[in-house]
Amino acid sequence: MNEAHLKIPHEHETKSSVQELLQQTKGNSSVEGPTGTHSRDLILLKNIPHDVIEFDLQGRIIDSNHSIKDITPADLVGRKLSGLFSSEHRLRLQKAVENVIKNGVPEEFELSIIKDKKVRWHFNKLVPIRAQDEYNSLLLIQTDITRQKNAEAEAKRREEILKAYTHALPDTVFVVNKQLKIETILSASERLLNHEKEFYCGKTIYNIFPREHARDVQVKLQEAFKTGISQTFEYDIEDEKRWYEARISKINKVENFGDLVIFVMRDITEMKRNEEKLRGSFSESEQLLASISSIMIGVDADDNITRWNSTAEKKFGIKAETVLGKKFLSCGINWDWSEILAIVNSCREKSEVSQITEKIQYEKISGEDGFLGITIYPVVNSKDEHGGYLLLASDITERINMETQLVQAQKLESIGELAAGIAHEINTPTQYVSYNVDFLKDAFEDIIQFYNHFNEFISSKGSDEVIEFAALVAEFEEQLEDLKMNMEEIPDAIEQTQQGVMNVSQIVKAMKSFSHPGGREKSFVNLNEALNNTITVSRNEWKYHAEIKTDFDEALPMVPCMPSELNQVFLNMIVNAAHAIKEKNDNEETSDGLIQIKTSADDDFVYVEFRDNGMGIPDDIKAKIYDPFFTTKEVGKGTGQGLAISYNVVVEKHGGRIDLESKVGEGTTFTIVLPLNE
Repeated sequence: MNEAHLKIPHEHETKSSVQELLQQTKGNSSVEGPTGTHSRDLILLKNIPHDVIEFDLQGRIIDSNHSIKDITPADLVGRKLSGLFSSEHRLRLQKAVENVIKNGVPEEFELSIIKDKKVRWHFNKLVPIRAQDEYNSLLLIQTDITRQKNAEAEAKRREEILKAYTHALPDTVFVVNKQLKIETILSASERLLNHEKEFYCGKTIYNIFPREHARDVQVKLQEAFKTGISQTFEYDIEDEKRWYEARISKINKVENFGDLVIFVMRDITEMKRNEEKLRGSFSESEQLLASISSIMIGVDADDNITRWNSTAEKKFGIKAETVLGKKFLSCGINWDWSEILAIVNSCREKSEVSQITEKIQYEKISGEDGFLGITIYPVVNSKDEHGGYLLLASDITERINMETQLVQAQKLESIGELAAGIAHEINTPTQYVSYNVDFLKDAFEDIIQFYNHFNEFISSKGSDEVIEFAALVAEFEEQLEDLKMNMEEIPDAIEQTQQGVMNVSQIVKAMKSFSHPGGREKSFVNLNEALNNTITVSRNEWKYHAEIKTDFDEALPMVPCMPSELNQVFLNMIVNAAHAIKEKNDNEETSDGLIQIKTSADDDFVYVEFRDNGMGIPDDIKAKIYDPFFTTKEVGKGTGQGLAISYNVVVEKHGGRIDLESKVGEGTTFTIVLPLNE
């Protein structure tokens, strides 16, 4: 205590000696008069940071070396000492005074007060002053120990935090000195220690570590003591099949303490097992990814390539090591980058799976064109932020070729089915062309005969032969009558022949246009003309069951499409409508079938509507009509491919849609919607 440096009067000292010291301290710190030890005591009493108050047995202040609560020593004289204390502290002071007077020995106690909303602590010591063998006054020495108390409280708080922390850890933590002896164990794991932790204090670390690891531990400890660099290592205990991690950290040198290290040991068996499982899972995942036949390209948030599988190497002829870490745009793939970047940006903005509905053309290693189906998956990090994307692509060249062949095969099948009807449609105009040609042939022979006869008459005018004029005139009149009749009928015959040839030509032209295989690229097409050709080709399918009425928008814009495949869709719609009407006519014995075909457009789409008054489609099968091989027709009358192919052509290949409205007994409306902008 600081008051130990103050010379405190003992019980045998007189009152006058204390008063003399206190009175002299009220003057200047430079004390005159007595010299030597007495003079030094006066200076100390004046300048010490303690408050020294003398008071009588009635509690009145006799003197003080400092001002108390801004009251000067002179003004303090005669005041009640209890007035300087709060009500809760007065009882403590009174009890201390009673004990000192009763026992004749000093008493110490601490008090806390609130000042400026802060707690302040004071150490108090009461010393009895005896004069002439009686106690007639006491000396109260007060010392402000707030800083000390705060420091103790902070040290205590840190100690409790450290204690709670070490107890909360699943580790064994102990302090080791330079002799490699354990000084204290802060926390202990039952799995690591076989005895109570007090058992190990004072023993070497060899009592904890297995013999086979003791030497390594010794080297690590010596290294930590020598360099101050923390050491971390792992070791295993084969008998227990467990793994442990040890960490050594040197403690900064503290006065009165030698070099120490903190030794932390943790059981990491579960972590090791999980790591092993993780490695196994990672290896399995890598094997699965390696076995994927699709192209896989991983790209991070900065557009750098992070994954490039073997399929990508094979398809593009680009090795993974040449592109990993590079920008995706610089990878060297020869394909339509505008389409790829558009779908990548869409994936980033929406953070959802994006799929390119159009096939992407690319150049194979062989130099041939191929087609890819591409899906892009967003990668989101733990903060739900964009972390890149994963591009999966499949080579669909073979599938595209098969689809093309399937469409063409169905078209040929349709042409085969329509062949008889087309032959009939061609036969009718061909027959009356043939009749008219026969008529023209006979008429021409009459003209030749008349010409020859007349020419013979002219040639014989100068001869001596006697011509029976009356007979010749009669014969000419008869021939002229035949010629007159022919002259009246020949124009009609020629016109009918021309119309017949025109009809045949129109059918052939429509058939040629319909059956043209077309290409894989889209071209701008007049849908009105395509529909007229399809109506012509399919005439024999519908003319016996229904009438077709068209309402074409004459201002219909040219549409980017695959004409050959759309012709097949239009044919499927007309044939299905005709069959539905025929079924209704057979059931209800009516013949008022009607198929209405209408075209229209707005700013973005073209609409082709096929409306019939046939049987209609029940609600329970509406969801199945686009399924491959689904049909409601009798065996041998339908393959179930028509609407499936139509859906594929309109939706998958043209990015459009097919709307359906149908009511059983009233009819069906299919509306094909095609985008005007690619």
